[in-house]
Amino acid sequence: MNKLPDRAWVRASLIDWIGRERGRKLAHARAQAALDKARAKDVHPREHLVAERDRRSDLLEEARDRIALRRNQLEKIDALHDEGNAWGGCRRITNRMIRIVGERARVTSRKRSETYGNPGSDHHISQKRADAVDFGIANAYALADEIARELGGPSDIDDYENFVIEDEGDRFRIQLIAGTHGTGPHLHGGVLRV
Repeated sequence: MNKLPDRAWVRASLIDWIGRERGRKLAHARAQAALDKARAKDVHPREHLVAERDRRSDLLEEARDRIALRRNQLEKIDALHDEGNAWGGCRRITNRMIRIVGERARVTSRKRSETYGNPGSDHHISQKRADAVDFGIANAYALADEIARELGGPSDIDDYENFVIEDEGDRFRIQLIAGTHGTGPHLHGGVLRV
């Protein structure tokens, strides 16, 4: 998956290229006017006038292509942060887990850059098709069972369980860990789009 650039940089670049497009439109219009003026005098246009107009056309087309690229990148970045699409669509599932747990346990972790030597963790920000949530509650087997049932998985979760669900036409691997593990006692819910 291609890494998207920072939204602020893309927006600044878009504004820059829109400014360049305006300047290039003006330069292209001037080159075309000089060519039209030469033709109006029944003078055969000089090669340099045609070449200048063609060069300006190419520069204008480049600006339009860059603007389209930047707008496309902005749309992708915005879609990535929309709940339905964030982290490959996984954010809507982890948000559902949070609603199921409600006030019974607080959220202690979500996406992060440090996963203690495990960059493949659903928590790690490099995993663009995954999301995770940890709750500050120990040995929460009944809560894990409830989450699994509500999501359409098995109803008897032991320490660790993986299962696949379908949601809005997408398939997700759900990982629930109820026992003590990794960074201490907590309930872990991981989601990976498959």
